Amino acid sequence: MTESIDCRIISFERVNFDDPIFQTIKFEYPNYDNWRAHALATANIRCALVIEGSSCAYAGVALLKFGEGPTGPLASGMKISTFKITPGAQYGGVADLLLAQIFTTAMEREVDVVFGTVFPNHEDLVRYLELRGFRRHAQKTPLGERVYVAELDHPERMYADINRLAYDLLADQYSERSVSPGPNQESAKFLAGLLVTRLRPPIRRILELGPGSGDVLALLGNAAEETVAIDISARMAAIARQHAPKALLIIADALRIDFPQQSFDGVYAGAFLHLFPTRDAAKLVRRIAKWTRRGGVVFANTSISSESTESLEVKSDYLHRVARFRSKWTEGQFRHLLEDNGLAITERFSTDESERAKFWVAFLCTPSE
Repeated sequence: MTESIDCRIISFERVNFDDPIFQTIKFEYPNYDNWRAHALATANIRCALVIEGSSCAYAGVALLKFGEGPTGPLASGMKISTFKITPGAQYGGVADLLLAQIFTTAMEREVDVVFGTVFPNHEDLVRYLELRGFRRHAQKTPLGERVYVAELDHPERMYADINRLAYDLLADQYSERSVSPGPNQESAKFLAGLLVTRLRPPIRRILELGPGSGDVLALLGNAAEETVAIDISARMAAIARQHAPKALLIIADALRIDFPQQSFDGVYAGAFLHLFPTRDAAKLVRRIAKWTRRGGVVFANTSISSESTESLEVKSDYLHRVARFRSKWTEGQFRHLLEDNGLAITERFSTDESERAKFWVAFLCTPSE
């Protein structure tokens, strides 16, 4: 399980190049020994991320070099010189944990461009990188390797991929937090009740966007004939399904699917809209307004900020420090996001979750169009 493994960043000089994980690399690169000698001589611009298995051998390793871009020297660039997983380890979340730490390291080092090179015969690695936001570059290396690039200075191009990765890693911890909530965290019963008690019976269908642990979804299911939920993370959806087995769980980006007009009596969007750039959050609000029947109710909340920003940031209030995309809005901006895109606000609620330094504002709304 993800919580049983840990990724450490170490200096390049401490890498154990005699570990079995490097054996296949030695065969693929005829100049491996020369590269290793050169890399050790320039260790000041490199580091390593390692995940150890039960035998203390490496289950995964990533070797990073700073100051290089896809076409040459680049102060804000970072090359993944090696991304290697022990066969079978990827099923324990090793690859995702390693990649998440790569993105986190890039953000902490103020890197804008992350890239790696892949031999054409490694189609499994190619698919993995493409599913997590890397795009193929026109450039090829002299050895015929393909170049794959992630542009962190344009997070709007890959935020969905990064968020999918982050929440795959955080799924188990969301489940644990639902069992042991913070002292000022609102209960699932209270939050679900805000929506359910405003709906006129019979309540036929409720949609939840980003169901998290599934606790709210289960309670919504007790009140409605049918519940539907959308989550971009397959691992989060699996956790939610355990708590709400009657719900229909759809694993998808909410912006890439659609429902007929007035499909739902209520829509619950808890801590969800801020996972999108404001431009895309506005599109999603318009969809929510369209999906909600006239007289229906929408719940939407976010933690309020003193200023508006949208960027990749490290989510540090969980065991694994992982990068994710996050928009931050003032209360007025969040209100306008809803009201300017087809929703009319009817009620406001707030929660000061001081232990996590978050002030939450929730609005209940009805479609205004």
